[in-house]
Amino acid sequence: MRNSTGSRRIVVEDHEYRWRVKASKWPFPGDDLISIGIWPTNGVGGFICGTMPCDVTYLPCGNGSGTDAGDQIIITNRLIRRAICYAISEHGYDPNRKSSKPIDLPRLDLMIRWDDALRSPFHDPRQQATEILGTPTAAGALARDSGD
Repeated sequence: MRNSTGSRRIVVEDHEYRWRVKASKWPFPGDDLISIGIWPTNGVGGFICGTMPCDVTYLPCGNGSGTDAGDQIIITNRLIRRAICYAISEHGYDPNRKSSKPIDLPRLDLMIRWDDALRSPFHDPRQQATEILGTPTAAGALARDSGD
C-alpha cells in the first residue's frame, strides 16, 4: 500500500482514491510542470500519473528577462476527478483490477478541461516591493540594484 502522508482524499464513482502533487522546476520560464499521482486506497488498482503545466504569467523586467507573477494553477479535487474519469473512460482504468503498469497521462492539460481551475492570487513582485518599501521610487531602486 502506498504511503498516504501528504496526500488528499477523493471519492469518484464510489471508489476512494488518494492523490498528491509535486512541482517540478525547469530552467526555462514557462516550462515548469506539476506532477500528479493518484492511487486507489483499496491497494488493488493501478497508479495514475500525469503532468500539467504551472501555466504561470511572466512579467517583463525590462532587461529581456521575466519574473514569475505567482498566479499558477492550483490542483484541486475538481481537476483530479476529471483525470480519474478520463483514465476510466479513455484508458479502461478499473480501480478494482490489479495492474503493475501505471496509467500515464502526460500533459493532462491536453486531455481534460481545466479552464476553470483555481489560481493562486496574482501578485506583481514590483507592486509587492512598493508595498514593502512604501514608495514606487524606492521599489524601482531595489529592482535596479537587484538586476531586475
